[in-house]
Amino acid sequence: MKMSYKAAWDDIQNINQHSPTIVVQTATGGKNGGGSKISDYGKELIETFDLLQGFIHNLEDNLKNFENLTDLRENIQTLQKKLS
Repeated sequence: MKMSYKAAWDDIQNINQHSPTIVVQTATGGKNGGGSKISDYGKELIETFDLLQGFIHNLEDNLKNFENLTDLRENIQTLQKKLS
């Protein structure tokens, strides 16, 4: 990733601070060692991101097939109704 260890930990702390619940659970090192793991909420967040990303890619592919704006607007309105 070409990211320093400190930058990665700073990002993790930032994500945890701005999230409604902990995304990455951490344990301080020591005699028994420390560690970190993604929380259940973090796993759901990743799954949701993957779904959204797939939806956006699908939308981009479908937009290439529209020949006029009327068809595009109708499809957007249909999607909006489904999401409401």
